[in-house]
Amino acid sequence: MGARTLREAFPNASLVTVELNFLPATAPLHAAQSFSLYPAARACFLYPCPYGDCDGIYDLTAEADRALGARKARVAGVLECGGMRASQGQAAQCCGLRLSYTIAATHD
Repeated sequence: MGARTLREAFPNASLVTVELNFLPATAPLHAAQSFSLYPAARACFLYPCPYGDCDGIYDLTAEADRALGARKARVAGVLECGGMRASQGQAAQCCGLRLSYTIAATHD
């Protein structure tokens, strides 16, 4: 909770929209997620892997900085989860769940 507010970190940003789509190699599919951040929201762009047995975090901080720093109003890409997960009694293995993301910023 140590993140600054969006207003403090990026005074010209009036709205940030984050869209997350998970691209699993096999079923089950995960629902897409969407977040809207306004100036009073914390400027934190860390999202946990949706698998309950995974310790991975998708860190979109650098990508959000590109969108919010007015260099680009919209950024998109794909990340792979680097967390570890143990499923069905097997030893922990790299998760590898791919995430397609879009971050769009509206500036005043």
